[in-house]
Amino acid sequence: MSSGILAACLRTTGLPLMGVIAAAIYYYDMTKNVVAFMQVYGWFVVLGCVGLFYLDHLFAIELAKWDRQQSLNAANAPERVQILEVEARRARELQQAKLEAEVCPR
Repeated sequence: MSSGILAACLRTTGLPLMGVIAAAIYYYDMTKNVVAFMQVYGWFVVLGCVGLFYLDHLFAIELAKWDRQQSLNAANAPERVQILEVEARRARELQQAKLEAEVCPR
């Protein structure tokens, strides 16, 4: 299962970030406002977070597909294939020369 950018960020910095947010809410004495907001709009916040994480997951999957396709395109690029064919031909010639030297020494 691939995780998106948002999920990876929250996995590494989620707890300290939540602590900072809680401290800011307490420091600015907005606890009552936040509680009232969550009582009214809590389900929208929850559904919004679920939707955001779902989109993040879809984005991560598409990004992985794109990355694989870019890698495949780079591996099959005509310039690279020509160079690899030359190297393979050189390696085959060297192996053939070694085999001929072993089979029929002069």
